[in-house]
Parts: sequence; C-alpha cells; structure tokens
Amino acid sequence: MDRIAQNRNGMNTYTLGFDFKPTMPVTKADIVKLCKRLQEVFGPGWEFRPEAVTEGGIQVTHWPGKVGSMYKTIRFRYKCPDISTWSWPCVPTDCMEKWKDAKDVVWYPLSPRPRMQWCYTWLKAFHHAPPWTRPELHLVANVLAEFGILTRKMPRDVPMRVRGL
Repeated sequence: MDRIAQNRNGMNTYTLGFDFKPTMPVTKADIVKLCKRLQEVFGPGWEFRPEAVTEGGIQVTHWPGKVGSMYKTIRFRYKCPDISTWSWPCVPTDCMEKWKDAKDVVWYPLSPRPRMQWCYTWLKAFHHAPPWTRPELHLVANVLAEFGILTRKMPRDVPMRVRGL
C-alpha cells in the first residue's frame, strides 16, 4: 500500500510528512518556480501554488479526479527556535504572477547547529481527497532538491496520526 495515513473512512489525512532543510536562500520567485516544476513533474491536470497560511505550504489546487471541495496540501513547519530563518509571506491570490520575479527571501539556510537544522512537513488531504502517496512525496522531494532543499525521513506506509474532520 502506498497511501500515507488515511482514516478508516478514507476521508481525511492529517499526519507528519518528511523533514526538509534549505541549503541556500529561497525566494518568492523560487517558490513560484518550484510550484511550476511540480506541475511539470506530476503531469497534466495537476496544479500547485503557495498556500496562504502562516507556516507556509504548497497547496495542490487541481489534480486528476478532483471534485468539489477536496483539499490537499503540504504544510511547512519549523522545529528550530531561530525563526529569523523563516519568513513565509502573505500570499496574494495572484501570487503566481506577482512573485515570479520577486527576490524577497522566504527561507534562509538554517543554523549549522545539528539540533536546529531541519524543518518538517505536515500532510493534509481533506473532504475525500486522496491521501498523499510515497511516490508523490518522492516526486516532491526530488523537485525540492532541484532548488537546494534537502529532505529526509520519508514517511513509511503505515497509518500515523489521523484526525477525522
């Protein structure tokens, strides 16, 4: 089974994803390019955009088979107390256009101290959206690597923390 943390009814996923670490500054323009690259890698029918949430994230706004209010996202969370490295901005509706040349830094490389180097992701799939799969997460990790963002600790194919909404 390659589905990650789906509840009994197959309705919601709310679980820890993989860890990540930027190795160079990541700008708003990089985030737009990252979303466009995800669209290329995932193929026709998939669309990604920066998510307008405090901690930041990449929302999948379209995918083959999406209907109604299905919702799927990867949220970005940080473990380290050095939040000066973290600057997820307010995300306007037209961010894919407005940010395409923006040099504002969203993430700086994290502290060289080992305990504070890695951030983590939180996987969400609500309203009957299909849960994230390991192959999908590997595609995301490969694209992040193209932008100098390292990943580790890919989730296993076992149920983890799940909440029904």
